[in-house]
Amino acid sequence: MNYAYAPDPSNPWNDVAGGKSVAEQFLSKGADIIYSAAGATGEGVFDAVKDARDNNKTVYAIGVDSNQDYLLPGGILTSMIKRVDVAVETQIDSIIDGSWAAGLTQLGLKENGVGITDMQYTQDEANAIYEGSLTRLDKIAEIKADIIDGTIVVSELPSTDVTVSESNPAPVALVPIFFGIIAIVYISRKKKLF
Repeated sequence: MNYAYAPDPSNPWNDVAGGKSVAEQFLSKGADIIYSAAGATGEGVFDAVKDARDNNKTVYAIGVDSNQDYLLPGGILTSMIKRVDVAVETQIDSIIDGSWAAGLTQLGLKENGVGITDMQYTQDEANAIYEGSLTRLDKIAEIKADIIDGTIVVSELPSTDVTVSESNPAPVALVPIFFGIIAIVYISRKKKLF
């Protein structure tokens, strides 16, 4: 797995050219799916994937935060959805029932705080047979359940030498998030890795 930070630390969320450059490097090393978690920097990733697909390479991007699949139909495999609606509803419910307290609230797969799209434009990949009658999307549902029940323990990515500082307040990574990694592996590969 390759990962990199947005190349311009002064503009990590809006470095379209940098996102494209990083994606092109990954693609030249044989990457077939690139997930960008870097705001508009990801548009550069989409550009690089489009260029590669225009040259008959079967590669994909994965969108982030909201459903970005429509930005490159067929070229964006899926998008990691950040369920802000669930976060807001959770906070409102806790205020109403009197349980609200200041502090960090984490909403993951179990709480339906994150997920993936329905893969509207890549149904052939989603519905490809993984094994027997099990599709790749079915396998992702199994993996999701295994993460939720603790059968699969998700660990953090290794740290890097990039330091958060006043001059570099948000070293935004073009980094796979745990569910994205697992979804990518099982959608793009037919072999069983666990």
